[in-house]
Amino acid sequence: LRMFVRNCFRYLVYKIDRYLSRNKFILLYSRDELVIGKIDINNFVKLIPPKKDFWADPFVIEFQNNYYIFFEEGKYPGYKGQLSVLKLNSDGTYDRPKVILEKPYHLSYPFIFENNGNYYMIPETSANKTVELYKCKKFPFEWEFSIYLMKDVILQDPTLFFYNDIWWLFVTTKSPKSSSSNDQLLIYYSQDLFFDDWTPHAGNPVITDVSNCRPAGKIFMEGNKIFRPAQNNASNQYGYSVKINEIELLTPTEFRERLIFEISPGEHKEFAAIHTLNFTKNMIVMDGIEAR
Repeated sequence: LRMFVRNCFRYLVYKIDRYLSRNKFILLYSRDELVIGKIDINNFVKLIPPKKDFWADPFVIEFQNNYYIFFEEGKYPGYKGQLSVLKLNSDGTYDRPKVILEKPYHLSYPFIFENNGNYYMIPETSANKTVELYKCKKFPFEWEFSIYLMKDVILQDPTLFFYNDIWWLFVTTKSPKSSSSNDQLLIYYSQDLFFDDWTPHAGNPVITDVSNCRPAGKIFMEGNKIFRPAQNNASNQYGYSVKINEIELLTPTEFRERLIFEISPGEHKEFAAIHTLNFTKNMIVMDGIEAR
């Protein structure tokens, strides 16, 4: 009987550990320039969180010759995300993460950008039914609330892009409640960043595709081409892969993009999911789930 109880207990611990690990995101980085179509996950270094924690949604900023990775930090089970930052040292070590923003509601996806010499952040605050803008008082740890860009909305992974003198805000939504948060891409726009009445795109939702919809990192330009990373959530594994789309047309009334590349764990058996892509000069960051 004692052996039976012991074995049952060990099996239960194994199952819990396996479940938590199956959904546990870790951070990945590579000291390379981003080249579309030439991203090799095997070249990335893992940053492993403590056993009960997960680290996800990384964004990276180069500041005074140092790299700072901003990310969502949470604990299993029953987590509520908070936003943290770690400094990545030149020898591959990193400083202990420090919390930069915590609220009574869940936070994720710390979208960080620079505007007129200042750093700003739009975290995902859909649990509060808001889109919130924060300004950095002292980089990288001190942030202050600036303005609600929107209220009474459920919008995930807000991704800002400045183009043709217009601020474009890409998001997904879980409205109506019966819908998924992964298959309706919406765009809002404004000529003023500090504005609380953004105009919805005439074509909303501009995409309805669970395999290539939800934002997966900042939108960026190479030459005169615009690229948008998107999550592929069409498999049983959330955040299975990242698709890179080229935006071919973006106006207040029209939107068109085409898929050009996918970063998939299919060819890398070490991972079960690759979820987010961001970069700066000589540094690429992603998050993923290790295969079991």
